[in-house]
Amino acid sequence: MREFTYKIRLIIAIIIFVSIISSGVFLFLNPQVLHNLPIFKIGLISVVTILLAALLFGRIGCSLVCPFGIFQEIVSLFFDRQNEKRPNWIGKYIILLLFFIVSGIFAVKYKKITDLNIPFMCLVFTFSLFVITGVLSAFKDRIFCTHICPCGTLVGLLSKISLFKLTIDKEKCVCCGICERSCPSCSVESLEESIDNETCVKCLKCMSNCPKGAIGISFLRSRK
Repeated sequence: MREFTYKIRLIIAIIIFVSIISSGVFLFLNPQVLHNLPIFKIGLISVVTILLAALLFGRIGCSLVCPFGIFQEIVSLFFDRQNEKRPNWIGKYIILLLFFIVSGIFAVKYKKITDLNIPFMCLVFTFSLFVITGVLSAFKDRIFCTHICPCGTLVGLLSKISLFKLTIDKEKCVCCGICERSCPSCSVESLEESIDNETCVKCLKCMSNCPKGAIGISFLRSRK
């Protein structure tokens, strides 16, 4: 059942990925549609939804709806490697701060959406990010999500207090390390029987691969 849950999550993620890419291509070919959309309202609704989802389920959006996160997962299918725990990098918080500053400058300078060549900017930005995430994930799985992405950093901070978390049942865990080696975001400490929910992208690989069924979703508190 746990492995089935992971496969269902992956299938849904791929379907969403294809849908987002198809929508992006359509908007690029039909830029007049983009100019007629209520960009501010759509953006506001998207941000609120992402933040609420993070408060409930943590970084579920990173593995379910984020095209760059899903793309990294697809790339990782072509590489066989064992992941190791990564130290928390302070630089990601600096990147988040710079992101807010740059976003604020753009918001003040370009008050109207028509002031920008949106289709071209979106194409350059999207293509650049896909190249960056693809190259990085070829060397370190999900390194973009855990160390660079400003949205991931913000959502990660909220994930610390999310209502639902992935946790390890210490009575079932035998510290085999399978979960730690299979975790793409390197969020599992098998010897300490803990999961760092700030970096955990809720891909459910650890839960699927655990031979003892020791990993599951807990509400509010850690499992004993």
